[in-house]
Amino acid sequence: MTTAILLRDKELYKGFVMSGHAGHGLEGNDVVCAALSSAAYLAANILSLDGENSKINITQGGIQVFVKSPDGQSQKVLTALEFQLADIMRQYPENFRLCKLTLTGGKNNV
Repeated sequence: MTTAILLRDKELYKGFVMSGHAGHGLEGNDVVCAALSSAAYLAANILSLDGENSKINITQGGIQVFVKSPDGQSQKVLTALEFQLADIMRQYPENFRLCKLTLTGGKNNV
């Protein structure tokens, strides 16, 4: 199963993490993994256009994206990502889980 966690600080999105294999098909031929990867990479690529405002880490089987200073553009991108991931979760609940985590206290140093 693939899990995505949308990170929020109060009402603002701060980023997301995604990892795992959906298990809908064989690795390399899994339409759920392909849809999730496409959505995550598109969001990461758009956020990376803002120069130093994002930190992106891509590993084998995972991606982490953090926004240093949330702004209107990052909020639109991450809201659109949430909508897309929620649609995928509705279609494939046995293969994908979408969670939201609200950050509390401390400073998010990314």
